[in-house]
Amino acid sequence: MGRASSDGAPLLGPKRVPTAGTWSRRGLQAGVSCVFALASCEFGGIGSFGFGGSDGEPRLIFGSEGSLVQLSADGRSRKVILAVPSGAVARDPAWSPDGKQVVYAYTPPLTVSRGASPALILPGTDLSLLDVATGSTRQLLVHDREGGAYDRPTWSPDGRTVYANHVAPVIDGAVVRDTIEEVVRVAVGPGQASPEVVVRGGFDAALSPDGRYLAWVRRTIDGRTIEVGTNDGLGTRTVVPPTLADNASWPRFSRDGSKLVFSAASPFTPVPTVTPLPRRAWLDARVASARGRAHGVPMDLFSVAFDGTGFSRLTTLGEDSPSASWSPDGTRLALVSGGGVYVLTPSSNDLRVIDAAGGHGAIDWR
Repeated sequence: MGRASSDGAPLLGPKRVPTAGTWSRRGLQAGVSCVFALASCEFGGIGSFGFGGSDGEPRLIFGSEGSLVQLSADGRSRKVILAVPSGAVARDPAWSPDGKQVVYAYTPPLTVSRGASPALILPGTDLSLLDVATGSTRQLLVHDREGGAYDRPTWSPDGRTVYANHVAPVIDGAVVRDTIEEVVRVAVGPGQASPEVVVRGGFDAALSPDGRYLAWVRRTIDGRTIEVGTNDGLGTRTVVPPTLADNASWPRFSRDGSKLVFSAASPFTPVPTVTPLPRRAWLDARVASARGRAHGVPMDLFSVAFDGTGFSRLTTLGEDSPSASWSPDGTRLALVSGGGVYVLTPSSNDLRVIDAAGGHGAIDWR
């Protein structure tokens, strides 16, 4: 399952990069030009070894190079809290409301038995719990079929329930005929419980801070939509239709529940800017990782009100698979992607690179 670790690494200090103001799809379609506000550019020095820093103990958590990593909000303290075996991947961590546990998705190393059909060698992904104090882990949900996965978990405010994606192939012989996508929830107790399906055909679920509402992504014939409903999946309505944003993913409620931040394909962003815009390295320090380059469609962060109004674009990075999490006070956003980890202050369009290594999957902040 993995092991807890306290290994640290020196990091770069904060750096500012350009961000975007509001963006109107209708205006662009009508030929109206967009003007994006650019933040100033600042390059900090190299962070110190060890942990802590001006923001105290690390509070950001995300997957990086297969392991789970904590990072302080100023980027100066980095700590691997769960190292996994070679070939395994831990990702999508989420703090429990009391900060004592972390739920995460875990894919063990792929094992192949003699005589197995190559068409049926599919990895499985489970949900596990990490005890922050002891470093011990235990399984919460185990995949129920070859190639099945439980991932992208989120906690209920009372810490008693976890919502997650369930994705599984429908196999006919040695051929994958279809895919099951659904949002499930499971009680967090001493043993393994059976998951309850909440939203059929949905994925990327997120709960509102008060636990009353659920947001998720659905694939349609016209593209992806973002829908909201009650925490039981009822009263469904569309907030982001396919015509508003392409490839929508990772919806997250603001701390006051009034709006959603999500990732989507970057309109009119040049392909070379899949990773952050080039920035000068200081004292030969690496400013941004090139590993995220050309891994997928360039994407950015967008915002929309809970009622579907007020659509705006928050960044102009063209990043690789970005996902975001709000700060505890609701004033900033942490963004993890293949090209780096960033902290954005939407009110001032200030976007800072706090970690050059980047990561994968979801990020959480407490």
